Amino acid sequence: MQHLVVLRQPDALNQQLLQTVVLDSIAVAAALKLQYLWVNKLCIVQDDDANKLAQIGQMTAIYGLAWLTIVALSGTSSNTPLPVCPRGDRSSSRKSTSTP
Repeated sequence: MQHLVVLRQPDALNQQLLQTVVLDSIAVAAALKLQYLWVNKLCIVQDDDANKLAQIGQMTAIYGLAWLTIVALSGTSSNTPLPVCPRGDRSSSRKSTSTP
């Protein structure tokens, strides 16, 4: 369960470590003033097969109750931007959240 151990560390969701598609999804959710965002890669423990299977079994309920589902269909990797997000300088959205 190394994935879970990593995510429990301070600053685990540092924006410099998140893929572009996740950052874009956060931006879309924020622009729509949504309180919650489900990201499979972050919400499902990836290296615990029992947990992963249990969560996958709940996808109908999770997505069935969603107000909006963001799907990255046109990308070639998780660092391909979502087409709905501006193509400007993304470096400003990748600032570290850690404090010195």
